[in-house]
Amino acid sequence: MNAGKRRASVVRRGKISEDDQDEDDNDSEAGAGGIEGWHGAYSFPAKFRAWTDANGEGASSDAGATTDSTNSAATTPSDASRSGKKQTKAQARAATVRELLLSRDPGLNQTLISSGTSISQLFDQDKWERHRMVDRFVVDLISIPTSTVFLRLLKPCTALAMYTAMIVMMPALLRAAFAAAGAQVPSVFANFALQNLTLPASAHGLLGTLCGLVLVFRTNSSYARFVEGRTAWGALIRYVRDVIRLSIYIPNKAHQRRVLELCAAYAYVLKTRLRSGRTRKDPKDPTAFRDVPDEAVRRVVSEPAVANEVLQSAATGNRCLYTLMMISKTLKLALEDGTPSQIHWNIEEAVSGMGLSGGTCERIVATPIPLSFSRHTARSLVIWLITLPFVIVPTMSWYAVPTMFILTYLVLGIDEIGIQIEEPFATLPLTPLCATIERDVGIAIQEIDAPISVASTEPAVRASAPSSIVSPVSSRSQVQSV
Repeated sequence: MNAGKRRASVVRRGKISEDDQDEDDNDSEAGAGGIEGWHGAYSFPAKFRAWTDANGEGASSDAGATTDSTNSAATTPSDASRSGKKQTKAQARAATVRELLLSRDPGLNQTLISSGTSISQLFDQDKWERHRMVDRFVVDLISIPTSTVFLRLLKPCTALAMYTAMIVMMPALLRAAFAAAGAQVPSVFANFALQNLTLPASAHGLLGTLCGLVLVFRTNSSYARFVEGRTAWGALIRYVRDVIRLSIYIPNKAHQRRVLELCAAYAYVLKTRLRSGRTRKDPKDPTAFRDVPDEAVRRVVSEPAVANEVLQSAATGNRCLYTLMMISKTLKLALEDGTPSQIHWNIEEAVSGMGLSGGTCERIVATPIPLSFSRHTARSLVIWLITLPFVIVPTMSWYAVPTMFILTYLVLGIDEIGIQIEEPFATLPLTPLCATIERDVGIAIQEIDAPISVASTEPAVRASAPSSIVSPVSSRSQVQSV
């Protein structure tokens, strides 16, 4: 089935939106939409092939239906039967965004992944358009029951709503209790009513203002950590691209290939270090997740001995550092084989930047926002919420119950979002980012295997160059003078 029909069928099933496939994507593309974490097949060289579906049928769509490489006019009964089986299999799989992302990136914390367009994927223009769509208010309101934040806060919201209901029923319950016991109602409870439970709204409003300030600081601190984590991975990609660009000056192609492959392996071992995971007795427990780099490292490193050395270095306690040391050892051999010293120094600077990016990520994972501040924020919010019924119950009566449920969701939801993004690597699209590095390294590997000759284009370039351009040196001096 072609991409257009597949998108239409997915939309009809109501599983996911147009995010399933972008207009400019094909099954083997690693372009703007191909690195979203959606597409499991990339056009890498032999040693840089990405995963295929578990059924071994090659590049597959996210909904589980394969895309035909040729669209023939006639369809045989056997083809139709196979297509029907594939569609049945696709319908049997719950094609939600959460499950699609988990199928591509099992190391994600599945309890934090949104059921809609998730931050755990890289955005392109199509996803941005959906993100800022005009009817997002209605869509987001309707999707509250499937919201990750709502599902995680359902228990405290329900508990506070029931607590409010008990306060509403308290006067009647007291009278019923004394009547059941056959005792006379004490004078202190004779005229007891909801109005006797009222707290000053002004004092409670002051406490709400303080809670708001605490929430703002808490959320801003968490967002700063999220941005810093994403920035560190962006810097890692930039440093790897610097290594790729400068590696063309390494005369020994074997050394060049090993340096590039180890750079790709470093991204995957860093991802594993940041997602060391946690185990549970029940393998289906949604809080259990773990990232294992073995398959990825063996895929990107063509030398089995080198790949085994990277994987076995876990015994050292710091596989990331060991991989960087292997890169530096290879660069030392390349320097002895004739690599220009300045190029060697520049590549080492880029490798140092890779280590800096990894160190930033490790610092974020190892050091949370001060726990006393997080606890004080939670305590302040709970105190404000458990005293709120004494302000709204006397005037709202039973209407206070759903009001408390909604207010609890809104207030605690802000703190919950801060908790979710405080440790960003559980939800950031690390696998698509690693795939981006792997793709870029694959481009350089292709250049090693089949270098592109530019000699034939040089005369034409020189002939078409303006006469004012005498030499690169003179051009550079003109730029500096400007």
